[in-house]
Amino acid sequence: MPVFRLAPARRALLILALSAAPAAAELPLGGDMAAVVPAEGAAPLEVEVLDLAGAPLPLAGALGARLTVLNFWATWCAPCRHEMPTLEALAADPPEGVAVIALSTGRDSPERIAEFAEEAGLDRLTLLRDPGAEAGRAGAVVGLPTTLLLDPEGRELARLTGTADWNGPDARALMNALAAPFTKR
Repeated sequence: MPVFRLAPARRALLILALSAAPAAAELPLGGDMAAVVPAEGAAPLEVEVLDLAGAPLPLAGALGARLTVLNFWATWCAPCRHEMPTLEALAADPPEGVAVIALSTGRDSPERIAEFAEEAGLDRLTLLRDPGAEAGRAGAVVGLPTTLLLDPEGRELARLTGTADWNGPDARALMNALAAPFTKR
């Protein structure tokens, strides 16, 4: 199991999250989740994104009072396209207190995103756009796909750069543990 060095506030939040879930103290970060990197002292992502109709939406307004899996992707990104079915499966049956958003970053047109969504059978996944890549810059996203795990205020708890099975048992265990403090209110 990887050893992480966390800022005191993040360490307390992670300990709280891990202690809230049954047997979570022994949470495996194996498989794809071994690459998860906890965040230290991240500020909320206070950016505006667009829905597919072009209406502006503050990203915080899309989060709600839950853990959010925010995936940065693009239609031209082959690894992103490969990962998308696992995000769709997660969105169709999320753990309690978890929401899933796929944020197309860059120049993908709404039409191209909708076309890809239809081809891939994406009908449960929330699709948003970041055409100017402002959210990507604010979140320090340097490659695609990148997935941020955000608390209800939009602060990053952890991230994974690269592809993962977001509907697999290791990912679900991690999300259950991290979402626990937000579902026990």
